[in-house]
Amino acid sequence: MENLLKGKRVQLKTIDPEKAPLFNQWFNDPHITENLQWGTLPMPMELSKNFGDQAQQPSKTDQHFSIHALDLPEGEESYIGHISLHHIDWRNRVAELGIVIGDQKHLSKGYGTDAIKTLLHFTFMEMNLNKVVLRHYQFNERGHRAYLKAGFKEEGRLRQQLYRHGRFWDVIYMGILKDEFMNNQ
Repeated sequence: MENLLKGKRVQLKTIDPEKAPLFNQWFNDPHITENLQWGTLPMPMELSKNFGDQAQQPSKTDQHFSIHALDLPEGEESYIGHISLHHIDWRNRVAELGIVIGDQKHLSKGYGTDAIKTLLHFTFMEMNLNKVVLRHYQFNERGHRAYLKAGFKEEGRLRQQLYRHGRFWDVIYMGILKDEFMNNQ
């Protein structure tokens, strides 16, 4: 497996299709998937295997990375999540970020924020994009805090766009510009 990008607490690597059973477990945990766009639908192992295989294929519009924690005890699985750039628009130099920390025991420990900052550095310095956007659900307060820590700003919201947990929630759109990121380094 190729080591690609190193942050302070994480390393981003190419996706290893052999880890499909692990990310299949994550993608079937409703506490993890409630914040993902497809929601809490069951994901069969075959779809997880397909994801792992497709994530390794070169793409002009998508870049996928596995997140590996650098500071876990020896012998503990370092592979803790995924981070991706989607819908890369090379003409306008914009991409959409997606992230998931797969195991609940690794949430709220700064791994997600470090993974985002590491990917943003690569996105702005190596890919020469100008803007990264994301969207999340109003109830994802943990994610919102991580995005703010990484430098994202709220750009808008679609009011009561999502029905989940017995009520309507806003979908929040956030973005960060290359200049904003570089000025906060």
